[in-house]
Amino acid sequence: MDSENLSPALLRAGQEYLASLRRLRLNPEGLLWARVNETQMVKDSATGMQFDAGGLGEWHLVLVTGAIDEAGPSALNELLFKAYDASATPKEISPFIVEVMSAKSPFVSQLLIALNNPVGPIAITSGTTGGKSYRQDIDPYEGQQMVAGLWFDRKWIYHLTGLHARHAERKRSWKDFKQSVNALAA
Repeated sequence: MDSENLSPALLRAGQEYLASLRRLRLNPEGLLWARVNETQMVKDSATGMQFDAGGLGEWHLVLVTGAIDEAGPSALNELLFKAYDASATPKEISPFIVEVMSAKSPFVSQLLIALNNPVGPIAITSGTTGGKSYRQDIDPYEGQQMVAGLWFDRKWIYHLTGLHARHAERKRSWKDFKQSVNALAA
């Protein structure tokens, strides 16, 4: 999809995906669409210098859940694939585009800071793998914003609590979800 905006079909499919997860007894802390920021190095013909002219990459449905802290990403993804194969989740959303994250992840932390800031635009300082840091200005009320390398928009967020589930709740939720999905395959 080349458009900067999320298609109505994907927007509806995301709502259905959240409802499907809840029917399978997984109550995520968050679900939202995001796009990966792709780095595109461009050479200025006049100066010969290269610069980053970032672009928008593929759509990802970001699933924020304590289940990843309880069982790990492989076990969670395995169940998401089983649910998809059993037609328990919308066919429009391949498990390959679902990005699972812990509520403790840097992306979620920075997203919550950006969304909950009552004073307007803020700046987030992030580190790169090379040890350099960069400053990113964010105004959460101005449409699409980039946080931790992912573009988001308030309109693409279905659910986001910002609360960390307790260990006992994560364990119970994981067990319930696992049983529900495994019952589909039986």
